[in-house]
Amino acid sequence: MIYSFDTELAAEIGLNEAILLQNIAYWVKKNEANDVNFHDGCYWTYNSAAAFSKLYPFWTPRVIKYALAKLQQGEYIKAAQYNKDKMNHTNWYTLTEKGWLLISKHGPQKQEQQQEPVQNESIDGTKLSNRRYKNDFPSIYTNIKHTDNKQGVRARTRDLPPFDNPSPALTDAWNGFVEMRKLIKKPLTKRAGQLVANKLQKLAPDDDGKKAAILNQSVEHSWQGVFPLHDDGVKPSPPRYRPRGQQSVQDMTDETMEILRRQGLV
Repeated sequence: MIYSFDTELAAEIGLNEAILLQNIAYWVKKNEANDVNFHDGCYWTYNSAAAFSKLYPFWTPRVIKYALAKLQQGEYIKAAQYNKDKMNHTNWYTLTEKGWLLISKHGPQKQEQQQEPVQNESIDGTKLSNRRYKNDFPSIYTNIKHTDNKQGVRARTRDLPPFDNPSPALTDAWNGFVEMRKLIKKPLTKRAGQLVANKLQKLAPDDDGKKAAILNQSVEHSWQGVFPLHDDGVKPSPPRYRPRGQQSVQDMTDETMEILRRQGLV
C-alpha cells in the first residue's frame, strides 16, 4: 500500500492529526458533493476508532482517539452524534472554520490513492450506509512519493531497520519513527539508529511486535528515544532511579529526558 501526507501540515499540527484532518476534510467534501449527512448547517462524516484503524492498520484505536481528541482541543474539528439508532455511539465529525482555513492554507491533497475504504462503520463493524467510494487516504509511512512544497515531488525508499529479518510491522514502525525524527528536525543518524535498535532489543528481546509498539509509542508522543511500553489506560509514572553506581550514563540520561517530556519541559 502506498500512502502520502502533507509535510507542512504535519509540522504545524502533528503527524497523526494532519493525516486524520485531511481524511475528514475529504469525506466531508465528498458528502457535500453528494448532498448527504447534512445536519445543523454542516456536512458531516462518521467513523469509529475501530473503523479508522482498518484504514490505518499501523495505528491502534487508542492512538486514533488521542489524535482526534487533539484535533478537537485545537478547535480544528467538532464532533457530534446523529445516529438514528440511539444505541449506536459512533461519532460524526466536521471541520470548524479554523480547520477549513488550515486545509485551505496547505492546499488540496497532493496524491490520490485508488482504494475502497471501510467507511461509515459502527464500533461493532455493522455498516451504517451502503454508500462506498473510491478515495485517497494520506498516511505517514514509507514506500511513498510525497510532495515537498519547496523541493517538488521526490521518491522515497523504504528504510530497513537494523535488525535481522524484521517483520513488516516492525519495518513500518521503524520508518514511522525515522520520519517523525525528520519532522521534528532531529534526523536519525546511522549511529543513533543502531543505538535505538540496541535499546529496543533490551526492552523487547526478539519480540518484533513489542518493538513496533514501542516505536509507535514514541511516534505518538514525538519522543526522540524509545522507552518501556505503557499499558493501555495506565498513566505512566516517572521511572524509579536505581543507585547511581548501578546506572550507565545513557540510562540516567534517558530517564531524565523522559521525566522532562512528561512534564512538558522538552
